[in-house]
Amino acid sequence: MGGKGSGRKSATDSLINNIQKQNPIAHDGSTEAMFLPNHSGDHSAGKVRTTPTQDLDLVNKKYVDDAAGGGGSPWTTDSNVVNLNTDTDSVSIGSATAGGKLFIDGDADEIQLQVQGHSTQTNNLVVFEDSAGNDITTFRSALSGTASTSNFMNITGTLPANPSASAVGSFINITTGSGTTTEGLVGFRVDLNAGSTGAGKYVGLEFINRAAGTGTTLNVGSTSTPTLNSGIRGFAQATTTGYNVGAYTEALGGNLNLGLYGKSVNAKNSATNIGVLGNGLNTGTSPIQIGGYFSLDNSDPTFESSALICDNDSQTSPIFVARDGGTKVFIIKDGGNVGIGTSTPNTTLDIDGGISLPIVTKTANYTATINDHTIICGSDGGGFTITLPSASSAHNSTDGNGLILNIKNNGSMLNDITLDGAGAETIDGLTTQTINDGTCLTIQSNGTTWYIIGNYSTGML
Repeated sequence: MGGKGSGRKSATDSLINNIQKQNPIAHDGSTEAMFLPNHSGDHSAGKVRTTPTQDLDLVNKKYVDDAAGGGGSPWTTDSNVVNLNTDTDSVSIGSATAGGKLFIDGDADEIQLQVQGHSTQTNNLVVFEDSAGNDITTFRSALSGTASTSNFMNITGTLPANPSASAVGSFINITTGSGTTTEGLVGFRVDLNAGSTGAGKYVGLEFINRAAGTGTTLNVGSTSTPTLNSGIRGFAQATTTGYNVGAYTEALGGNLNLGLYGKSVNAKNSATNIGVLGNGLNTGTSPIQIGGYFSLDNSDPTFESSALICDNDSQTSPIFVARDGGTKVFIIKDGGNVGIGTSTPNTTLDIDGGISLPIVTKTANYTATINDHTIICGSDGGGFTITLPSASSAHNSTDGNGLILNIKNNGSMLNDITLDGAGAETIDGLTTQTINDGTCLTIQSNGTTWYIIGNYSTGML
């Protein structure tokens, strides 16, 4: 159609003829070749063109440059940079109104904003600055060099000097859904994935606090936050029937795996260094409170109140070992045998070394206690009475162990010592026993009475 020799005009020829019929092409003799009409009625050079009326109407460059903004476009181009050069205009994508200088009202289920770096890019991919032009937040897709300041994401700022409330440099606020999922919900996660295998420091998440605060309050026994310097602080404080754990750490896969490593080794005169501090005070009704729990459990344990619990569960390893320079000086073996000075106790209490027991001297009436062991009676000034503690208080009904007491009359003036049971309790069947000069009586409680289990006498009992 419209080809050579067809006798028909081409589509272009027809368009030009139609334009000429409506508004002839104008030429003013200048360097500009021609002006295409746009129904303004004036096609001379330098005239502002009116708004086109038809979809296919042609306009010139001057109209395009000037029309936007009512005669002065806010968009400018300078050295291949397109600028919106007003401080009042905003850019909105997907909406007739702008919620900010750059506003994107996204469509459903698609990427709303994407920034893709160049394959050779090592500089920052995205930079946010303050009014002075200082970088506040930067993002980059690749790191260059070995400097510790080279980061994928870097946030920089200054907290107020004297805030009226706690000031937070970076805040992530995430709310869980209203469901009852049994899956994990994680507010913030950092993965340091495998790749390098060197012998350096590999840390998934690191916090460093170099602020030199002067707070010295641990707030032990209180729910109040301690006033001190801490590298990291964890809270799990929802009211729930579940378990709350302030900080959960786990290690596996290495030749040495430390679930939690507490270290405080700085040298500072008169300072106190503590590797791990645990406090489990519970002031509620019928509490279970444990300061520290260490175990070899392979299942969830049952708890009971104690400042410290060590449990080897079903393992044959010792329950507890105390060492001095690498040498065992105290051990609780599997099964409960206690060794002092020996690492292989064969009895409930095995002591390799001397033993010291309480010994007191009395010269007047005295009521013995369950903390006594040997009582020396100086009777030269006259006889007196030693009253025993109740047999029940001197006996452990759970395991059947009873207190042993040694009472010796150390006088030489023939003054007797009277040994008297508590209340109506008896001593070897008698309510009292007489101890003469030079005599030592050994007795033991069975929970209801006292029995004489030994004596040493240089005279008559």
